[in-house]
Amino acid sequence: MRYGEWKQRTRSREPMGTLTTVSGVPPLTLSNANKIYLSNYKVFGKTYRSGTPSPSSMVLIQGVGNYNGTSGKYDVGIVSRNTSNTIRAESYLSIIPPLYNGDYIDFANRRIYRDMMEMSVDENSNWISMPGWSTVNSFSAYIDINGIKVNGLSNIECTHFPYYSDIIGKNGMRGNANYGSVYFSLVGITTLVQWKSYLAAEKAAGRTVKIVFQKATKTYDYPSSMPYIPTEKGTNVIEATTAVQPTSMEVTYYAI
Repeated sequence: MRYGEWKQRTRSREPMGTLTTVSGVPPLTLSNANKIYLSNYKVFGKTYRSGTPSPSSMVLIQGVGNYNGTSGKYDVGIVSRNTSNTIRAESYLSIIPPLYNGDYIDFANRRIYRDMMEMSVDENSNWISMPGWSTVNSFSAYIDINGIKVNGLSNIECTHFPYYSDIIGKNGMRGNANYGSVYFSLVGITTLVQWKSYLAAEKAAGRTVKIVFQKATKTYDYPSSMPYIPTEKGTNVIEATTAVQPTSMEVTYYAI
């Protein structure tokens, strides 16, 4: 059964099976599935970094979704197949940005929940010096971000600076939950002009400083379309084809 048949059966209220939900780390196994479409699927994001960043060696912050250089978006691929992989269907949802921790795709409601936000900072950002945190060989500055929810290490990442609760005299970054600010410290400079020059040089070299942080209020994206994921009769496997795998998936299907 495919989409046209599925709509016809839905209108006629013909039994399609018992709605059954399976969740966990993909791949997921669906037992006794009907030949139809998933009733719902959710794909939960993940924030991933493959090392510790430094001011001279950025480490990309990755999420669930493979970058597509043609569209400039991130493709979340979902595969539905039988256990022998002789019948296989792969569908894609192109999104921007990728899915980070707390973000997830919700097919039933045709939307993407966004708990995280990514942001570039450069020499033109509204920087404020922190003389009390600067030392004889380091400089500290901060930026206020409207709508940020900074609440510790798990909720903020940076491509160039590791997180420290105390950044004085270190190459580091930290957040302030009370004021919605992000603080940076860079060793080897002593002025705001030098700090802005560093940011400008990184941007010119194609290494713009970026941060990913938790939003104070969750928002939603509404894609123009979301793929229907088919299942075959019998045992099915649902998995993601992204380089960074989802923290988990949840699917609801018709079992017979």
